[in-house]
Amino acid sequence: VHDGDTCHLRIDLGMHVHTTADIRIAHINAPELHEENGSKARARLAELLSFAPLIIKTERDRVEKYGRWLGTITNGKGADVGLTLIEEGLAVKYEGGRR
Repeated sequence: VHDGDTCHLRIDLGMHVHTTADIRIAHINAPELHEENGSKARARLAELLSFAPLIIKTERDRVEKYGRWLGTITNGKGADVGLTLIEEGLAVKYEGGRR
């Protein structure tokens, strides 16, 4: 987990095929690590991602300008990870544009 809205995942594609990807969680903005609650958001994201299997749905068929895939993540408990972070006050809704 890089911060509260970005993670680096090893993804099992099936049939013994794996890849890695940087995922930026869509529709949220979490504080940067140096900002208030930044470390707390990062720790909570790591906890939410620990409930496997994860389901990742990408928003586009290409990476964004920083080389990350934009997508939603649902964990093994059925929780939308981004929505959980918003509900817990560790992220805010974000639909692009200036923050």
